[in-house]
Amino acid sequence: MRQAEDVPNEHLPYTVDLWAEDELTVRCLARAAERSIALMAFDAAAVSYPRRAVTVRGPGLNETYQPREEAPERGHMAAEHAPSAGLV
Repeated sequence: MRQAEDVPNEHLPYTVDLWAEDELTVRCLARAAERSIALMAFDAAAVSYPRRAVTVRGPGLNETYQPREEAPERGHMAAEHAPSAGLV
């Protein structure tokens, strides 16, 4: 069985990043091979860190969750994704 460290990054083109409150430091929360998995990780990060900026990047995908002033500490949050150009 292969470990995550054994898989080269080019096989995991999607990245979910958590931005520090100062917006100068970034922590990689997840890497994924598939768009759907990356979006699930992005949604989970936005719910888990409602007061922090979260980004998801990859081929044909670049979305950012920006915290709102009235963001709850934790709880239910609806996710909305903008359609990417060129995808149907």
